[in-house]
Amino acid sequence: VYDPADSPFPEVYGWELYPGLSGPEVWITTYEDGLYRFTEGEWEQQAHPVFEERYISDIAVVPGGIWATLIGGGEVDVAFWDGSELVLLEQGDQGYEDVPVSDLKYDVATGRLWALGYSSLQYLEDGAWYPYELPFGPSENRFFRELLIQDGRKVIWDDAQVAVETQGEWALYNSINSPMDNLRLTAVGLDANGVLWLSHSLRPIAERVQLESLTTVKPQPVSANQSLLVIGNPVSNGRLMLEAPVTLSQVAQLRLFDQSGKLLKTSGLEVSEAVVEANVSTLVGGWYLAVVMDGGQQYVAPFVVVK
Repeated sequence: VYDPADSPFPEVYGWELYPGLSGPEVWITTYEDGLYRFTEGEWEQQAHPVFEERYISDIAVVPGGIWATLIGGGEVDVAFWDGSELVLLEQGDQGYEDVPVSDLKYDVATGRLWALGYSSLQYLEDGAWYPYELPFGPSENRFFRELLIQDGRKVIWDDAQVAVETQGEWALYNSINSPMDNLRLTAVGLDANGVLWLSHSLRPIAERVQLESLTTVKPQPVSANQSLLVIGNPVSNGRLMLEAPVTLSQVAQLRLFDQSGKLLKTSGLEVSEAVVEANVSTLVGGWYLAVVMDGGQQYVAPFVVVK
């Protein structure tokens, strides 16, 4: 057991744990105290000013360092850290499309780094970024949550559907071919036999799905979610201020999701031009996603609440 008494690890809850690629190596992101690496029997805090200003929501361990998703100031950025230098990606860098990223995955078999956006997918190979076309988008009023890669298959899921790619063909598992009356997903896994395992909100069960029961995806237009600007992020005063790229109507609605994708509340908004305000004083400290719905359009932004 490692604790603050015998290591530099702080007295905070670990956020996520990520095993290294070889040997006894582990990375841990913490809620407010940055990034830590365990190697050669010792813990070491990864020191950089950005790690003090931003929240690290996800990392992917790669040869020579890590890729990380950083949240702060109303932005979601992707950066590479080699232990001493941090390189933030910007729009167009080696073909990179600057969109909010919900998951990073490194595929050891191909050497590709994958970045799953809220409604898109791209990958890094030999120093250049490439878009990966998807014949489907996220479910209505949802966003892509996670990408899984195993034995040549890819799995992308949101809390209302699972998509599986096998040999270039995508198949879907959703409300049409699912026997579950409560489909809202909280976790998805793919075992070595190619069987999907699903957990559902409010149901103490694990659902086992044979891939043969999935429905082949028919290509359809994919409309990307547009971004919101969070004015004052992290939020510390209980008031969430958002700026949309267009003027919103009086019927615009706000949906708040926690880090697990659980819908916390749906409410109307105090609209003034393109700026909206919502009371989030009841939320505990942590990472959240704001989704504004207005006339069929969807605008999204992650934000952090601090107490």
